[in-house]
Amino acid sequence: MEKIKKIIDKYFDFMEELGGGSYLGEFIPESMVNHDKPQVYKDILFWNAIPSTVTEAELEALEGYYGHKLPEDYKSFLRIRHFVELQLGGYGIDFFKNLPRSLVEDTKKEIEEDYENLIERNYLPFARFSDFGVVCFNANKKMPRNDYPVVYFSHEDGYEDEQRYEVNFKAMFDEFETHLDEWITTYRRKQNEQL
Repeated sequence: MEKIKKIIDKYFDFMEELGGGSYLGEFIPESMVNHDKPQVYKDILFWNAIPSTVTEAELEALEGYYGHKLPEDYKSFLRIRHFVELQLGGYGIDFFKNLPRSLVEDTKKEIEEDYENLIERNYLPFARFSDFGVVCFNANKKMPRNDYPVVYFSHEDGYEDEQRYEVNFKAMFDEFETHLDEWITTYRRKQNEQL
């Protein structure tokens, strides 16, 4: 859990270095609006990743929606920060948003638009895979602590063929950390070259 938190914190610190996250204001809760940064474009506001207030009751409701218990590491991840966007890894893993008091509602909305048939097959979607697929827990595999393998599906075949991504949620963060460190190093090197 400590490693996941460290990477999430490093990611959001780097996002601030890049100028901060911005999004359509109508989708940002007031508690997350960054009032220290001026509005640059009409309807676009900056937002802060704030400490998570996800409760045990919300996590149980999310598990009820999925119809399966969730990995402990994933539940801990949801309790680190609220975010509008969180994109990690070389493949552009874009986690479903985690906003205050709307975790289950937002997750349902994400899934019911495109991925509902996956839940019926015991795959639990939690992130988009680049611009062509979805990342899921494979709950068909019974694991200690519900530490399911992570798989992805492509929209090109109608989300039919499972592709292996990683052995579990925690293992994803090894790749995420490597990619994030490379991204930070490349960005800072380019900044120094421009000086």
